[in-house]
Amino acid sequence: MKDVISLHAKEVFETLETSPNGLSSGEARKRLGKYGSNELVEKKRTPVAYKFLTHLKDLFSILLLFASLLSAFSGMWQLSFTILIVVLVNTFFSLFQEWRAEKAMKTLKNWMPEYAKVIRDGELQKILVKDLVPGDVIVLEEGDRVPADARLIEAFDLW
Repeated sequence: MKDVISLHAKEVFETLETSPNGLSSGEARKRLGKYGSNELVEKKRTPVAYKFLTHLKDLFSILLLFASLLSAFSGMWQLSFTILIVVLVNTFFSLFQEWRAEKAMKTLKNWMPEYAKVIRDGELQKILVKDLVPGDVIVLEEGDRVPADARLIEAFDLW
């Protein structure tokens, strides 16, 4: 889908094949079938041990583990141990970053509103956020949370 951030309002409507009167209900259903629902999909929880082993499978980790093994066979135990520590620290940092990303996704999902106000069939309607589709004209008022990636078309007293 074309980037609509830098386009003028008229061009946004043309690009998304919509209008200030919003989509028709039929067109919204069609787009829902094409693009899917507006939901953050949670991945299935993976055991920590599996994630740990997965991080050790990347090429850089394998090379370092191999270097650690060669150092051990050469009798350079300090170097071997140091390389092994580097691999483990790197893996733990990667796991920590992954955990933070999962936590951020969960927070974002909890922050999402349940309903959104949109213009469909030329009328203001309240629909489930998961039923939003590209081309929907979302109406926001003070205090509303933005329910999806959106482009402002018109704003009053926005500062």
